[in-house]
Amino acid sequence: MIKKTFLFLSSLALWSCAPNPPEIKSPDSISFRIETIKREMALDSLLRMHFLVEDLRIDSAYASSESLETEIRTNLLANNISTEGSYADYGDMINKMIDEYLTLNDEDELDQTWELSQSVKVVLNEQGLFGLQSSHYSYTGGAHGNTLIGNQTYRLDNQTLLSLDSLLIPAQKQQFIAFCESKFRQQQELNKGESLDTHGFWFNDNTFYLPENFSYSTRGLSLFYNSYEIAPYAYGIIEITLSSAEIKPYLKGEYLLLQNESASL
Repeated sequence: MIKKTFLFLSSLALWSCAPNPPEIKSPDSISFRIETIKREMALDSLLRMHFLVEDLRIDSAYASSESLETEIRTNLLANNISTEGSYADYGDMINKMIDEYLTLNDEDELDQTWELSQSVKVVLNEQGLFGLQSSHYSYTGGAHGNTLIGNQTYRLDNQTLLSLDSLLIPAQKQQFIAFCESKFRQQQELNKGESLDTHGFWFNDNTFYLPENFSYSTRGLSLFYNSYEIAPYAYGIIEITLSSAEIKPYLKGEYLLLQNESASL
């Protein structure tokens, strides 16, 4: 009996000293593919609808890959709002637009082809960060179609959709805004102190501010104001581009990319 007890205690000691199973960590990068959804509807030779949509699929299987893919798609769909309400998926989006198209046609209020397209490209996929940029075009009648640029940047460890503020050192934010304004004025050929309002811009209280829409990659940081956001349609999409060296003093250390370090040498 004593011998059996000794053997049991020895086994217990060996088991307790065994190394803990390795933690499942989120990847530094993920594999993905871009799928194309194409659909066309024709009422006659003139009245048609065209859909060409790119969708991102994550091939890397890890604990939260499915939820990340779902969040990405939800945000992509939100940038395509052309009818009332929201969309459950791309099929729902297409069907709702077709229903609206057919309703207007029955009411004799339709005489033009409608179009909707979405393109997606990955701009960042390393050091636990994943960023993509999407372009959304729609034409549902009128003088011209509308194009919108969307961006999403995520932490892979917790699927957090990063805001511009989350990248910036809080104490450096005001200096960063001032730096971006100087870049904006240089780009728009405006002198320091010149009124933004008198040059056709719609900044509240005639005060420059940063957009929420940004793209971050090893090449640097781009800030986007979509059409009608701060200026009339004729101004187009306004982009402020900052190099990796220019943004380095303003970014938190955890978000500095290794390529930024080498680029500044």
